[in-house]
Amino acid sequence: DAVFPTIAPLIEGRWEPRSRIAGGRLRLRGSAVLLDRTEDPLVVGAAGIDSARATAELDWRRALTFSTGLRVEPFVLLRGDIYSIRDLPAPGPTSADIVRGFGVAGFDISWPLVKQAGTATILLEPLAQVAFGNRASLDPRIQNEDSAIFEFDSTNLFRINKSPGFDLYEGGNRLNVGGRATVTLADGRSGSLMIGRSFRSADDPTLPTRTGLSTRNSDWIVAAEATPMPGVSFFARGRFDGSDFSARRIEAGVDVTTGRANGFIRYLKEDVSPSGVPVEDIDIKAEVFVSANWGFTVYGVGDIEAGRWRQRDIGIVYRDDCLRAEVLYRRDETFNRALGPSESVVLRLTLATLGNSGYRR
Repeated sequence: DAVFPTIAPLIEGRWEPRSRIAGGRLRLRGSAVLLDRTEDPLVVGAAGIDSARATAELDWRRALTFSTGLRVEPFVLLRGDIYSIRDLPAPGPTSADIVRGFGVAGFDISWPLVKQAGTATILLEPLAQVAFGNRASLDPRIQNEDSAIFEFDSTNLFRINKSPGFDLYEGGNRLNVGGRATVTLADGRSGSLMIGRSFRSADDPTLPTRTGLSTRNSDWIVAAEATPMPGVSFFARGRFDGSDFSARRIEAGVDVTTGRANGFIRYLKEDVSPSGVPVEDIDIKAEVFVSANWGFTVYGVGDIEAGRWRQRDIGIVYRDDCLRAEVLYRRDETFNRALGPSESVVLRLTLATLGNSGYRR
């Protein structure tokens, strides 16, 4: 437990004026966090690195829609970080105070084209984002702790900063382009397909190579989703090599919901995962309710690469309008250093207004 940092405190705040600023929406954000670690996670017996960060951010955006249907959204994003780091390893100084700033300005462009064909509504959307920003010069003394799980996919293709946290930042001049086609039927069935890519003025070595985003021409991003019938939906997302279009990452899933049963199947294949190894997994979950409140649940995570189940759950579920309670028997096949597979009984409570908590014995 000593290698896991204590987060105390974590402070976040946001202020947004009611009136328009320069015709657009202005948002000011602030955050601060202190991470205190007793032991280094890589060097046994060494003191862990402690860090404190304070961030201030200005985010401005305006939407302009022209008579032709063309939509242009100019934006400006400014951010400043202050890091205070202690217990750095020798031979250099053991402490450091680091100040850095990032800025980006640009605009999003979309031109939705709509056509009605019988009961079907067809929407074609050319999409583009142009961003001009300073290059990210990241100090190696700042550990990447909040952006280690970083994926480049359809969910962040047009995000100004694709990094999910603060420690890592996407800088430089870049152009994100793509297109989306959506078909919606009057009976609720629908389907969509999106294809896109990112281009930058220069390579960005601060971004993880495995994301396919660090080079001047990124990997291709493809995403599809559909609802072919009521209660059934599926999705598929992929990242493909920018040169030969070979698959680098594939994620797909199917969800099924009926009156008293529901479940899903998820499949994931990565050439290089965040841990640096190839991954091929499958997740399966099913629930069947024998009455309005009581049912059974099963869940499994399979490691296709290794040919074994990594986790298996089976249990009883109770649900009503206020809460959901599960009692599960869990078999965990993963190894944690010298610790092997384990068995446990888990009580999981999900409250309608207070989130969920898990208690294990």
